[in-house]
Amino acid sequence: MKTRHIVPFIVAAIGMLLAACASTPQEKIMEGDKYLTVNKEKARWYYESACKDGSMAGCHKAGLAWLSGDSPNAENEKGRAYIDQSCNGGYDEACLTIADMWRNGTNGVFQDYSSAVGYYEKLCEKKMAKSCRALGEMNAKALGMKKDVEKAKELFDKACEYGDVETCSDMGDTWFKRIDDPEGYEKVQKYWSRACEGGSNEICLKIADVVEERSDDQEKLDNSKKYYEKACNAGLIPACVKLSKMILKYNEKLVGLEQADPFMRKACEANEGEMCKFVGDFILSRSEELLNLKEANKFYEKGCLAGSADACDYKKETGDKVAAIEAEIAKKEAEEKARIEEEKRKQAEEEAARIAEEKRLKAEEEARIAEEKRQKAAEEAERKAEEQRRIEEEKRAQAEEEADRKAAEEESKLKKKKKKAVEEDEENPFGDEEEAKPKKSKKAADEEESIFDEDPPKKKSSSDDEEDAPKKKSKKPAKDDMDELDELLGE
Repeated sequence: MKTRHIVPFIVAAIGMLLAACASTPQEKIMEGDKYLTVNKEKARWYYESACKDGSMAGCHKAGLAWLSGDSPNAENEKGRAYIDQSCNGGYDEACLTIADMWRNGTNGVFQDYSSAVGYYEKLCEKKMAKSCRALGEMNAKALGMKKDVEKAKELFDKACEYGDVETCSDMGDTWFKRIDDPEGYEKVQKYWSRACEGGSNEICLKIADVVEERSDDQEKLDNSKKYYEKACNAGLIPACVKLSKMILKYNEKLVGLEQADPFMRKACEANEGEMCKFVGDFILSRSEELLNLKEANKFYEKGCLAGSADACDYKKETGDKVAAIEAEIAKKEAEEKARIEEEKRKQAEEEAARIAEEKRLKAEEEARIAEEKRQKAAEEAERKAEEQRRIEEEKRAQAEEEADRKAAEEESKLKKKKKKAVEEDEENPFGDEEEAKPKKSKKAADEEESIFDEDPPKKKSSSDDEEDAPKKKSKKPAKDDMDELDELLGE
């Protein structure tokens, strides 16, 4: 028991919290609309919160959310209170709801035509279309008043004029029974065109058919096209088919196919086989290249599956063309592939030959460079040897010249000594031997001293030996001269 008493308070608290999250009355109404079918309790809290914020639309929606059944009960009473508040606050939709309750005797209200008429008349004066229609129905059916057909027509005309699509459609249907009369045709156009513009796509298709059937000038055809297009864009496939055919009928083939293409495609998507065939025709009208043939073939195939015999024939024809072109393309591709492979093979051979030639030339160049280095090395060695021989020859010549010079000097010295000895002999030709011998010894000693007394021998290089060679040779002649001198002195 305690839990059952607590739950309503919890729900109320949650509702208040959720209502507080929405900042404006309109946002609260939108939140209520989201929950209306899934959580009516939560929707009521949003609507009531909007009503408390001053939104009469919120009050009206809160009242509707509380209404339950046709018998008197607390929920209906609470709902009517919200609706009355909304109507008194100037919200006409709420007043219309009250009028409907009085007229039909619903939601705990007893049926009262006079009260309903009062509300309907005020609302119709405000150009509320539904109230004018309801009032017209009551006049036509004598509900709470005498039957007045003319009054009903006037009220229906007002309802249509104020935007009630259903009334426009019904009025057009009524006048369509007299379509062959000039007035009937005009009334049908009047009411059905309003219904079409008001959003009744089925009526757009109806009026397009009527206008096209009775068109005798371009202006009427344009009107018919406008109605067909509106219905086609709304998803009425018959309108797409009729519009496409009308365009093809009143234009040259290529121009018509181009203008009708978007509508034919819509009809084709809905499995209208003939329209699929026309789309294929339009694609091939641009060119019969492979890409277009394939695309057209898809539409012909779809049209064939949808039951168009012509589409089947064209499917086979374009399929054969596609196969032939693809076979030719495959052949050319194979030939091109073979040509490319042959070019690659030749290029590979040429590349291999080029690489081999480069290697051969490189080897030859390396051999040439090696030979040049060898020759240069040989020439350099020969040059150095020649230079060494020249140097040695120069040294030998210099040594010979030095030896010759020294020999000449020794010979000159010897001659001077001989000359001096002769002169001394001439000055003392009869000196005794004892005096002469010391002199001889002294002179001989001088000669020996000048010839033999040399510095102690030193270790010499081979070049020094060569330079001293003439000196050694010059000593022997000097000794011979001394012997010759001794002989002269002895005599």
